[in-house]
This record gives sequence, structure tokens and C-alpha cells, in this order.
Amino acid sequence: EEMSAKLIKMLLDTPINNYTALSELPARISDFEQSHGFELNEQQREAVFGILSSRIAILTGGPGTGKTTITEVITNALMKAGIKFYLLSPTGKATRRLSECTGYDAHTIHKFLNATSGDLSKCTPPVIGDNAAIIIDESSMMDTFMLNAIMGLGLKSAIRVYFIGDKDQLPSVQVGNVLSDMIGSEVIPKYVLTDIMRQSTDSHIIKYCADINAGEMIRQCDYDDFVYTEYFDDVDLIDDLTKNYAREVKENGLLNVQVITPYKGGELGTINLNKVLAQEVNKIHKRYKSGFAVNDKVMQIRNDYSHNIFNGECGVIIDIKEDSEGLPYKYD
Repeated sequence: EEMSAKLIKMLLDTPINNYTALSELPARISDFEQSHGFELNEQQREAVFGILSSRIAILTGGPGTGKTTITEVITNALMKAGIKFYLLSPTGKATRRLSECTGYDAHTIHKFLNATSGDLSKCTPPVIGDNAAIIIDESSMMDTFMLNAIMGLGLKSAIRVYFIGDKDQLPSVQVGNVLSDMIGSEVIPKYVLTDIMRQSTDSHIIKYCADINAGEMIRQCDYDDFVYTEYFDDVDLIDDLTKNYAREVKENGLLNVQVITPYKGGELGTINLNKVLAQEVNKIHKRYKSGFAVNDKVMQIRNDYSHNIFNGECGVIIDIKEDSEGLPYKYD
């Protein structure tokens, strides 16, 4: 933490030649808006100008406030100005989404730093030139070691680093509460998006996310894109959940449905719900001693660099070689 703080302070104190194309930004933003069919609001426009004129900056905001849009505008402006940039994210899943949204290649932080063993202290980071920009999406998931390794690149060249993420999301599962701490330090320029974009105003999910973040209670409701139901009995909840899950899987496919619970143990924890739901939607195949069966959905829970599979990625079991534990199994 101390090293990261020193490196951040060092880069903040390093003069930056003001973004040479700031005078051209209004025209470039106008072109971007016309090609995408919308206009940035004043808050978003201020964020674009502020970030591109800073060596280190933070962009944060809740769902639907336009973080992805701002990222697109920034990458577009950097590309047209001839400034090299690198798109990074802590997880493989978030990296693929970042690449799809911007149209540019993106990498996990570990892959970018060549941390093939997963140990960031033994990585061999690439050499990047002065003024190159590192854009880190979903930065709320960064841990202290990731931050330190990224900021260490500033020892060799005067880089730019832009952190993008939702400060209200859960912090990294590893050590540190990086994004929240950086925002709380009041040292790094930050741009907080609060206005819900027009494209998102019809989304009940985004509306209720904003209400919850504002500390407001929500009532039971049933919309096409959002349903909120209160239960007072575990059995009733599990019964409804099982029926709804089976229906959603049938309509949308196994890999497109996800159940999230904050617990591991208990009737409503991941361990029990995984068993209940797997048995409901996969009754055909033999279940082994491990509890798994072919066609079960599984989630990777730690990075596997040798197979390029990362924490949080999902797949379906295609084969099981039974032994005393019913493992190993293969999934695709």
C-alpha cells in the first residue's frame, strides 16, 4: 500500500503536456455522438475532458450512468490523437466485455504483466513508452498487488493510468479495497457519474439499483425485466426459485442464467442451492460421488493460467472420469 501510494504521488507530480488535441475534442465528441446516435450530458462531457487532461484519474458511477460510453469516447480520442493505450481488467470475463464494447483488444492484468504463474511479484511486465495510457475497467475488483504492479510501470516511463469502476460494488476478494480507498484519499482526480442515461431510464433494474444505493426501500413488484418478491419461509423461496430457474434455463440456456447468494452454508447458501438446482435441471445423467454429473454447469473459482481459464468463468461438464472422489472432470 505504501509503495502504491508513493508511485501514485510520483506520477501525479510528474508534469503532463496537456492533451495536445484538447482543442479538437469537441469535434471528435460530436462525431462520436452522431455515429452512435446520442449526446453526452454535461457531467459525462466534463469527465471526458478531465480524464484526458490528467495523468491519473478515476471514473466511477452506478449502473446506467455511462461508464462504458465514456470509455469508448476516451479510447476513440486517444486513438485519433496517436496516443498508445492498453485496456485491462482484473478478470477474463470483464476483459472480453471491455473488448466487445470498445472494439479494441483487452487483456487481464495478469496476462498484460506476464504473470504466468499468477505471482505478480515475479512478473515480467512489458516496456511501454512515455504518455501511454493504461485504462483499467472494473477496477473495484483490483487488489493491492495488482495496483502496485501496475503503478510500478511508472518507474520506467511517465504513464497515464485511468481507473474505471463502480465504487459501490464489492471490493476484490483478495487483499485491499483499492478503488474505494483511492476515491476516499481525495488525492486523485475523480469524476462521479450520477445521471442515468436516457437509454437506461426504461430499465427497472437500473432504477432500483439507484434507489437501493440511495438508501431507499423498494416494494414488491413484477416487471418484464425486474421482479422483487419477499419471502418469510425458506421452503417457499427454494420452491419458487427452483421453478423459476428451470423456466429461465429452458427459455435462455444454461449458461445465460445465474443465481447469486451471499452465503455458502445454510439452506439458501451456494452449497445447498447448487445441489437443488442441478438435480432439478439435470435429471438424466448419472451423478458421481463428487456430486457432479455430465451437463452440469460449473464455475471456475481460481485463475488457471496454464489453460487460460480465469476466476468467474462458467462452463458445462462434458466428461467425468470416476475415481474415489468422482474427479477429475472436463468442461467446455
